Amino acid sequence: MKTCTKCHQEKTLTEFYPDQSAHGPKCGYRARCKACQKTQQARYLHSRQGRATIRRYATTAISRARQKRYCLRHPERRQAKNAVYWAIRNGILPHPESIQCLCGSHRAEQYHHHKGYAKQHWLDVMAVCRPYHTQLHYRSPRQPGANQ
Repeated sequence: MKTCTKCHQEKTLTEFYPDQSAHGPKCGYRARCKACQKTQQARYLHSRQGRATIRRYATTAISRARQKRYCLRHPERRQAKNAVYWAIRNGILPHPESIQCLCGSHRAEQYHHHKGYAKQHWLDVMAVCRPYHTQLHYRSPRQPGANQ
């Protein structure tokens, strides 16, 4: 058992992230529990300083190499995304932020290729918010052979 330094609750070690840093606690786990750590991380990423860090990372060689690897591994996804971009730019599709998300509680932020990334389905998209888009990709059971 370990006590979180933020919420001061005693929790099992499985509720803490491992910490291998030399200056970390002796037990090998972070001082804050996973829930408090996630809250702090989300708060930081939405702060001015956190957004600046994200922008700086996007300009690094590591980030560009990662994007390039993704595009090489998934050319059909890149082409589908580009087709949606040009459809929005040419007025064929409305900008997703002008539409309500399918979940009904947020304004849409992006489009989801719900029928896959094949060329005939490039513009078969649904406007969704980021949390709902993540839920569609990672929490719903995938169909065998489906290219989500």
